Parts: sequence; C-alpha cells; structure tokens
Amino acid sequence: ESLDGGNRWRPAGELDDEPYRSPMPMIAPPLVLPDGALACPYEVNKSYQDAGPWRQASALKISDDQGQSWPRHVEVANDPAGRVHYWDAHYDAAPGGRCIAAFWTYDHQGKHDLNIHLSESIDAGRTWCPAWDAGLVGQVAQPLFLADGSVLLIYVDRFKTHSIRVAISRDHGRCFEDLGVIHQQGDVSGKPALSAGTYLNEMTWWTFGRVHGFVDSHGCVWVVYY
Repeated sequence: ESLDGGNRWRPAGELDDEPYRSPMPMIAPPLVLPDGALACPYEVNKSYQDAGPWRQASALKISDDQGQSWPRHVEVANDPAGRVHYWDAHYDAAPGGRCIAAFWTYDHQGKHDLNIHLSESIDAGRTWCPAWDAGLVGQVAQPLFLADGSVLLIYVDRFKTHSIRVAISRDHGRCFEDLGVIHQQGDVSGKPALSAGTYLNEMTWWTFGRVHGFVDSHGCVWVVYY
C-alpha cells in the first residue's frame, strides 16, 4: 500500500487463503467496490500433487478496512459440474452498486475456448448472477463502465482475428456492437492453425496479449497491453 501517490510503499504482506486452503493466483488489480470496500480478484485452484477433481472458481477477497484484513470472500463464477472454467476475470464498478466481470472461458472437458462470458452484481459485489455468453470470441477481456451506463469491452482474440478489439453494449452486456481494432497482429499466413488445446506450447506465435484499462476523470479510456 502507498499513501503518497506511489512514491513510497509499505512492506508487502500476505493474503490469507481462507476458506479454500489452495493456490490462489491473483489475476487482476484490486478493485474499489461501490460501497468503498476493496476487492482482490483471484482464482480457486488446487495443488499440483492433488489428484482429485479440479474445482475452479473466480472469486474475490474483500476488505472493509483498506486492506488491513480480508475476512470476506465471494465466489463470482463457478461451474459445479467442473466442466467450464472461468479464467482471468477482470472487473469494473460503477456508482450505485453495479459491478461487472468478464472471463476467459474454457471448456475443460472439450479442451477448447468458449465465448467470453460476463457476470454482474447489483449490490456492490456481494452477490453475482450466473455468468452468460457475451457472444464474442476471445480470451482475456476488460469491461469498463462509461458515464452513460454503457459497457465497453476491450478483449483479446488470439485465434480468429489475431487482434485486440473493442465492443460496446448499451444493455448491461447482453448484446455488443463491434467498434473495431486496437491492435492487429502481423501476417500469420503459412503458420499452422492455432488451437486452444496447444496454445501454451505456441506462445511465440503471439505478439500481443493481456489487456487492462480504465476510464479517467475526464472520460478518456486508457488501455495497456503487451
């Protein structure tokens, strides 16, 4: 934590792994919820040596004292059957209590990506509705609330268009209109088709990835990616 705009930082502390007692990869920056609480996004995983079923979930650890303690947690997305995995959740929050999450969504049984999925909360992140299909092909995605209540989605599409794209929804993420390309990878002709089952072995084919964004006090949208 920094109290002077990032010039100096307090020593890092550990975040407890209650209630899961399992590896907890942090996959996005902390989020300030509409009620002022801090939320730390993470995924529920299992230890490498654990031979049991993989119970994966996207979740939030929540602090009501500016990060001094994190006693609360909430699961945002989970498939009880264990088939669908909700990865790399990115979040945004709006005044009035509405929050939104976007997931890189994977069919663990079928070994292929699904469309990007979204979930929303209307009570400042305390409860979340079941995730739904956003109708967009892609992986890591950043949702952003605009001043008029629209939802902007900046997302990576590694396999179909090989680009970072942006789309807008005016109905809380149920339907999206494509707004175009932020970054387009160069010529990929002559290379074998990428598949979600082998992409971890083919990362050198990607010249881009991971997105994060925010809307500043002037209403300008900023996006960073590699």
